[in-house]
Amino acid sequence: MRFQPKINSELMKTIKTAEDLHGHLGPFLVMVVRMWLLRLKKLKTKKGDEKLSVTASLKYSTPISCVLDGIQP
Repeated sequence: MRFQPKINSELMKTIKTAEDLHGHLGPFLVMVVRMWLLRLKKLKTKKGDEKLSVTASLKYSTPISCVLDGIQP
């Protein structure tokens, strides 16, 4: 039997948007998209909320820079 994880359509759509923005799909990008969506849920807000902002201070090197593209979609 093969394991088939259930992934909701919002997650897949957001991952695809992040992949298009970033240029490729990688584990750091997926991890951050999942974390971002979880945070939105915990904050009880939605993507595009004008009150929502993020300040990220990260070393600009791969794969850390992938985090920045993961929080934009």
